[in-house]
Amino acid sequence: MPHYSANRARQWIGRVILALAIASLVGHLTFGEGWQHIGAVQRVDKLPDGIELTASHAKVRVTFLGEGIVRVRVAFDGNFPKDTSWAVIQSPQPAQFTIDDSATAVRLTSLSLVVIIQKSPLLVTFTDASGNLLLADEPSLPMASNG
Repeated sequence: MPHYSANRARQWIGRVILALAIASLVGHLTFGEGWQHIGAVQRVDKLPDGIELTASHAKVRVTFLGEGIVRVRVAFDGNFPKDTSWAVIQSPQPAQFTIDDSATAVRLTSLSLVVIIQKSPLLVTFTDASGNLLLADEPSLPMASNG
C-alpha cells in the first residue's frame, strides 16, 4: 500500500467532496417539464474566499475552503439559506488564488486547482494545475432548477 502524506490525503478528500457536491447539483438532472436553466452570468462579485455570480434571479458562490477544496453553492431565488457545510474539514483555511474574469468565463486558479466557470450557459469545470480534467458539468445540462 503506497504511503500518502496528510496533505495528499486532504487533497483527495477535497476532490471527493467536490465531486459529490457537483453530482448532487447536476448529476441526476433530466430536463423535462418544469426545469428552467438559470441563464447566463450577468455579474461577477469578488469575495475574500472566491466569487459570487448572479444569473437572472439565481446566485452561485464558488469559494475556497482550503488549498484544493472548493465549495459551490447555488441559491436559485438569490437568497442563500443558513450556511451549513457538509465538508469534512473542521474550519476553512485561507487559500491563495487568482481571479481572471473575461467576457466568456471566470477562472479561479490556486496552487493545485483551476476552476473555470463558463458564463453562457453557466457551466463549471475543475482541472488540476497541469490542466488535467478532474470534473466538469455536462455541456447539455447547465445549472437549472425545477422550483
